[in-house]
Amino acid sequence: MVQVYVNSPSSLKIGLSVALEATSKALAPQSVENLRKLSKNIPNASEGYALEISKYTASNFIECVENFKHTMTFRSIREDLRDALVNFEDQAS
Repeated sequence: MVQVYVNSPSSLKIGLSVALEATSKALAPQSVENLRKLSKNIPNASEGYALEISKYTASNFIECVENFKHTMTFRSIREDLRDALVNFEDQAS
């Protein structure tokens, strides 16, 4: 298991949703489904919290964000969403 501290759960949730939309065709269907489950489990809260995820989920997240970084959408989303994704990715690796 991997423990990650989420500074802004709402930003991470929205950012992950956008990243999945932009990269779902590049990811395996199981990875997309796993990340959708993760997104549903992230609360719509503004305060930070610790989240424990499996190594498999961490690997899926990293793959998704790495693919997302090569899209125009990544460069155009709000900075707080981009920061939430990159911060989570850094902790998950």
